[in-house]
Amino acid sequence: MATSYFTLGQNHLHVLVDGEEERIIDSNTVIKITAENPRERIFSLFGPKWSMEYNEPPEMSSFPGGIYELGDHVTIDTRRDALERLKEKVYLGDGAYVAFDGYHVVLTAENGIEATDTVALDPGCLTSLTRYLAGLDEVIEEFNKNHRVNKLDPYCRDALDKFLADLDKAIEEHNAKEEVNKPDPPE
Repeated sequence: MATSYFTLGQNHLHVLVDGEEERIIDSNTVIKITAENPRERIFSLFGPKWSMEYNEPPEMSSFPGGIYELGDHVTIDTRRDALERLKEKVYLGDGAYVAFDGYHVVLTAENGIEATDTVALDPGCLTSLTRYLAGLDEVIEEFNKNHRVNKLDPYCRDALDKFLADLDKAIEEHNAKEEVNKPDPPE
C-alpha cells in the first residue's frame, strides 16, 4: 500500500459521499489516499480535476481545510446541485458578472473578450456588501422621494438580488444536509 497527498486547483469543487454524509472538497483541503495505486484512485473519482501529488503532506498553512482521508467507500456526487449551478457566471449588466467558486462570490468586470478585473468576496465581505446594499436602498429611496430622480438600473440590482437569494438558498440546503460545513482542523 502507498500513501499520496493530493491538492485541487482553484476551480475544482467536488462533492464527496461517504454513506449518508456529503462533504464539499475544494482547493483549501489536502486529500490523503492510501491504496495500491493512489493516483489511479484519484483519477477514478476526479478525472483530471486535481492539481498536485505529494509523497508527504504539503505545507499545511496554505490549506485551512486540513487533510481529508479518502477511504475506499467514498464516492463522488456527480449531480449538478445548487452549489454547482451557482458556479456559472450571471450577467449583472454594464460588463459585470457574478459567480460562486465554492467559497467566494466572485465579481468580474469583462470587456467582451476576457475578465479585466476580479474581486473575490469571502462570506464576511459578502455579509458586509449585503448590509451596504440594504443601506444604499434606503438612502436612494429617501433621496428619490425628496428629489424625484430615477432609481439605479433595476436590471443590475434585480440580477444581483436574485443571485444572492439563490446563493442563500443553496447554502441553507447544503447546511441542512450536513449540520455545518466545518473543515477538519489542521494536523
